[in-house]
Amino acid sequence: LARDLPFVVQQAVPPGVDTIVNITAAALHELTARDAEDLLYFTREALSNAVRHGQPTKVAVDLRQTIVETALTIQDDGAGFDQTHARQGFGTVTMKSRAERLGASFILVGIPGMGTTVRLTIPRGEPHE
Repeated sequence: LARDLPFVVQQAVPPGVDTIVNITAAALHELTARDAEDLLYFTREALSNAVRHGQPTKVAVDLRQTIVETALTIQDDGAGFDQTHARQGFGTVTMKSRAERLGASFILVGIPGMGTTVRLTIPRGEPHE
């Protein structure tokens, strides 16, 4: 995962958009292969949405682990969106579905003119089926 996540970012974010990838999750080996795959596809979808809808100049991907959780945060400085008027597209539905399969919480916050933050928090403990 530590090798695959930067590759996904490189594939999803076009040249000219500054990217930062920070991985400080030493115990990622606790994730099953299926969980790691869901995490990568979740990241790809979030980045695709950021690039397609937000037109950011900067994107940051942060993966870290604490005693109780593994947290993935994706932030961009793009257009953001008004959450009261946003429609839920297929990408968001897919991300929610992957979050549920991971037993994770999923937060999507957009601020018009200031960008979007996507956060996926996976409780540490028993692997998911």
